[in-house]
Amino acid sequence: MKHDSRPVYLLRLAIALIPAIFWGCQSHAPGDARVPVDNVYEVDDELPSHIQRVALLPVYWEGYQPYTDDYVDEVVAQALRESTRFEVVTIPREIMRDWYGDTQINSQTRLPRDLPQRILDDYGATGLMLVDLNHFRPYPPMEVSMKAQLVDISTGETVWTVDHTETAGNPALQEAAEKTEADNLDAPVEAFAQRASYSPRRFLAVVSQSLFHTLPKRH
Repeated sequence: MKHDSRPVYLLRLAIALIPAIFWGCQSHAPGDARVPVDNVYEVDDELPSHIQRVALLPVYWEGYQPYTDDYVDEVVAQALRESTRFEVVTIPREIMRDWYGDTQINSQTRLPRDLPQRILDDYGATGLMLVDLNHFRPYPPMEVSMKAQLVDISTGETVWTVDHTETAGNPALQEAAEKTEADNLDAPVEAFAQRASYSPRRFLAVVSQSLFHTLPKRH
């Protein structure tokens, strides 16, 4: 692995990756979200121009089971790509195991100090996306509580974060999905009322798409 001559920068980044508490940060409900999402924080309404490639860590979920829940990473990664804000590279769980002896890392704890350098060296990413499933009930009544956080690797600053809880039985979610489908024939919520009410994959996809739709735009 290459060595970086910027120890001060790495120290700043390692400290900044410690989860922040966003009390007092401005929240808003983006009008173009697929499902209404309220608890959103962003430093600016425009993405930093240098964040062109983002590394996505494996989704942290305490209840994750290999072979039965492997769709979770795939669904979240696809939703992030569909936001079209930047190029997305995924870090496989096998790589995380090789690096740190575990397949996933909870963003609510201190992240490994050398993680930023590994991402820079091996993936050339300028941003880091962390996603936690704080709660996911993939059976009726389905419910998910998700947190996502985008970190600028060059500064260690969290430029965007979102925290949202959704239930499949929420009428507002179904109404938003139906409106999206009516406005866009290619909407990923096709046949939502018939499928998302019993498909964990579809439900997680709709919620993930909604969260990532609140990312700052690229102008």
